[in-house]
This record gives sequence, structure tokens and C-alpha cells, in this order.
Amino acid sequence: MYRCWGLLFAAVNLAAIGLFVISPAMGWWLPKNIASYGADIDHLFYLILVATGFFFIVTQGTLVYCMLRFNAKEGVKAMNIHGNTKLEIIWTAIPAIILIYIGFAQTPTWAKMKYIEIDTWFPVRYKGTNIESDLHVTVLGRQWEWRMRYPQGNIPADPQAWADLGNLHDLHVVNELHVWKDAKVKIHLKTQDVIHSFFMPNLRLKQDALPGKIMPMVFSPIEANVRYNPTTKMIEELNPSSTWEIACAELCGGNHYRMRGKLFVHETKQKPRFLTTYLFSQDHKMIGIQFLFSGLIFFGIGGLLALLVRLQLAWPDGNLPYIGKWFPQSWGGKMSPEFYTMLFTMHASIMIFFVIIPWLTGTFGNFLIPLMIGARDMAFPKLNMFSYWVMWPAFIIILASFFVDGGAASSGWTSYPTLSNVGAEAGLEKIPLKPGEPTTSYTVFKDDSFNSPAAPGAGMGQIFWLVSLIFVGIGSMMGSVNYITTILNMRAPGMDLMRMPLTVWSLFITAILQALALPVLTVALMLQLLDKLIATSFFLPPGGLSFGNWHTTPGGGQPLLWQHLFWFYSHPAVYIMILP
Repeated sequence: MYRCWGLLFAAVNLAAIGLFVISPAMGWWLPKNIASYGADIDHLFYLILVATGFFFIVTQGTLVYCMLRFNAKEGVKAMNIHGNTKLEIIWTAIPAIILIYIGFAQTPTWAKMKYIEIDTWFPVRYKGTNIESDLHVTVLGRQWEWRMRYPQGNIPADPQAWADLGNLHDLHVVNELHVWKDAKVKIHLKTQDVIHSFFMPNLRLKQDALPGKIMPMVFSPIEANVRYNPTTKMIEELNPSSTWEIACAELCGGNHYRMRGKLFVHETKQKPRFLTTYLFSQDHKMIGIQFLFSGLIFFGIGGLLALLVRLQLAWPDGNLPYIGKWFPQSWGGKMSPEFYTMLFTMHASIMIFFVIIPWLTGTFGNFLIPLMIGARDMAFPKLNMFSYWVMWPAFIIILASFFVDGGAASSGWTSYPTLSNVGAEAGLEKIPLKPGEPTTSYTVFKDDSFNSPAAPGAGMGQIFWLVSLIFVGIGSMMGSVNYITTILNMRAPGMDLMRMPLTVWSLFITAILQALALPVLTVALMLQLLDKLIATSFFLPPGGLSFGNWHTTPGGGQPLLWQHLFWFYSHPAVYIMILP
């Protein structure tokens, strides 16, 4: 009978050892290590496991042997052994030596967990206090959730005071801890009710949260399980199986099982590249800032042109001070009338089309709309980026018109035909009037230098002006479509149209006005460009035009048509300027 019990005990021990051996293959083992010090903790675990496992096998094997070898027998009386002093000293000294060794071996690991540098592991000499952390997070345990609080902005000057009080701008998250790979993270652990235990198995870290105390925890994850997708602006899991748990390891009430969370380690927080951040950014706030500072540049250049106009008005008949020497020698230090008309034309065009309208709608619309309606970003981030970048080619083209043959446009910012669209009919010969031919006859002409008898700069300079504003119109239409779509489709839950701030409403109406009026202006610009390039006559009257001894062929259009098309946009543009 006693032998059967001995065999059963041996079978149980063998089953336990066999289960232990196959546990790693079955996945019943330590979770994946993601802590910088985790390998040292695992090393300690295996060290203790080997030591205790060895003595477990020795003691249990000895026990089974004794049960089978020295089991009770009828008529046999067991011997009375009073003990062995040497044996007792040995089995006391060996565990003591092992414990002392483990105590010294774990000291460097403990120091790494506290981020304290060490000269040597024995003897231990601490070189300083805790290293400053990259990220501070306050974790508040309460039945039955973990509440994480992140500081907004830089690391607090007094992390302890911040952990106690916080501030109004902190970010609060429930049951989700978000950190960066390779960042030094310091947790300020608190509880508002009972004792909890903040346990992150993958970080090999556990700390009790005690009422009335703030318990520090520090760690540095070395592996990420999520990444940020800049296209969708969403967090994506790198591996669906890499879900890292946060648990409460202290019985804290009836719903203790519900007190669970997730650890999200993001890809390393790298310093964004200059091109990605500033030049090709799709972030609505950065694009708003780009519109702001670009508008300041446009404003400065447009203001400089206005200053030149005022200088001419101040010295209409004399040499202009300071800048007169920069003019061509043929001007004699004075500003030519042709150049003066170019200046006020370009000044007005830049101020209207590059400063007031794009500056107000581009800056305030991009920066404020998503923030005020609770959207992550604009509906079309790439389209938003393009709407900004088409402004720069447009601005460069309009400035370059000063340097083309004939100079910049000088027909005013309204560019009324026929002053603006005569003098560059493409593909036609320059044919002067024949001697004795009546002046009422029509002769087709083309000035080889693209200079027009009607106005200076009405040739290539006017073409540059038209192309530039076509770019502006396309960019503004992109922005309008983006604003309207964002406001209609991306409002936060509960943010209906009647709850939107008045600022968003003003930008919404502005975008609608632009979306309705800009296509008309853009088409009008294209029609005038066709008049310039391929000799169409959308804005040339049927009777043709006469400039001294030069005449045009009869047209089939109406100059007044341009005014109708132009002011179809420009009248709403007044409200576009005012509404934001």
C-alpha cells in the first residue's frame, strides 16, 4: 500500500517536470521582453529557476527514493536518528551562499531599472541621481480603470508638483499607455481608492499603487508594436499578435478582472526631416503657418511696389532719390510712365490675389476649421498641400514678368480689354499700312517684341499675368472644395451645423463663394489668354480696333463680357476678404 503511494507521488513529480519542459513549446512561458533591462531580469529568473529547479529535483527525488526504499513494514521498527550536525550546517550554508550571490547579482539590474549609472557591479557606487526622463506620465488607479495623464508641451520643470496637481492642458487617456520606443519613461503612480498594482508583464515591471503616495516607475521599451500612418493619420499595429497587456496584480474588489489596459509602444520618435515637416507637410496647422508667412512675404514685396509708386508721386518731375541711379540711363534718373503703370498694376494684383484673399482664407481656414469642428485634419490633406504650393509658381511667374521683353502687365488689376488683350496675336505677320491706303481699312499686325500700341506690357507681360492668376484660381478652388468637404463631412459627433462657431460659418460661406465664383474668373482668364496666344476674339469687338496707323482684324466678341465675368468673381471677393 505504501509503495503505491510512493509510485503515485513519483508519477506526479515526473508529470510536473514534463509539463515544465514542454511549457515553452506550448507558449506557457515568459511574455515577450520589450524592456531595456528585461534581459537582466530574465537572466535572474533563469538563475533562480536553475538553482531552485536543481534542488527541487534533488529533494523530490530523495523523497521518492525514501518512500520506496524505507516504507513501513509490519514487524519492523524504524530507527531513531538524533541528527547530523555537519549535514545541517551544509544544507544551511549552501542556501545562504546562493541567496547572498543572488542578492549581489540582482543589484546592477535593480540599478538599471532606476536609471542610475554604476561604475562596477561590486562594490556598487552610484554616480548620480535618476536620469531625466523623456516622457512623464501620471497613472491613476481607481475601480476599475487606469487613467493616464500626459503633460502637453515640454517636460514639466517640477514633475512631482505636476504629478500632484497637473494642469488644464494635460491629455487624459483611459486604459491606454502610449510611449515611444527607446524613450525613457517615468510613471507617477497613484490611487484614489484601494491598493492597486500596476503590472506590465512585457516590461517585467510591477509597482503597487498606495493611497496617499506617488510611486515612481521608470522604464525604456526597446521594441514597438504600433506605428503612425501619416496618410490615414491613424495608429496601425505592426503585428496583430503583439498586444501588450497592462493588468492589476492586486485584488481590488469584485470587478478586479475588468481593470485591464493596453501598452502601445510607437516607433522611435525621430526628428522629422525638414522637407517632410516644412515643405511637403500635409498637416493642416503647418499649411496654415505656411500661408501666413508666405502672405507676409507677398505683402512685403507688394508693399515695396507701393513704396516705389509713392516715391514717384513725391518727386513727379525730378530725379528719384536713392533709386534713380538704378534705372536705365535712357530714363535719366526718372521713372518712366510705362514703368509706373506696371508698378501700380502689379502692386494691386499682388495685394488682392496673393495677400488678402489667400492669406485670410488659407491661414485661418487651414488652422482653425479642423480644430473648431473636432476633425483630425482636412478631408483631403494632399489636395490641401497642393493648394498652397501652386501659389509659389504663380507668384514667381508674375514677378518674372518684370524681366520679359516689354515689361510687366500695365492694364490695372482688373485687366480690362481691349487695353489688355491687344498686341500679341500669335502666328501673324507685322504688316504696315501701304502708302496711299485709306486709314479705314483693317490690317492685321503682330509686334515682334510683344509690345502693344495700346499699353506697355500688354504682350508677354500680360501673358505672364494671366498664367499666374490661372494658377491662383486653381489653388483657391482646391482649398474651397477641401474646406466645404471638411465642414460637411468631418465634424465631431454632436457638432451639427447650428453648433458650429461663427468663425467656421464665415469660412464655410467664404469657401462656397469661392467655389461658385472662381471657376468663372479662371475661365475668363483662359479666354483672354487664348485671345493673346492664338488670336481668338472673345473680347475683341466686331469692328476691330485702330491704334494710330495700326489696325486689327474685325473680332466677334464683346469687351464688356470680360467685365461681367471678372466682377462675377470680384464682387463676392469683397465678402471673401471681410467674412473671416
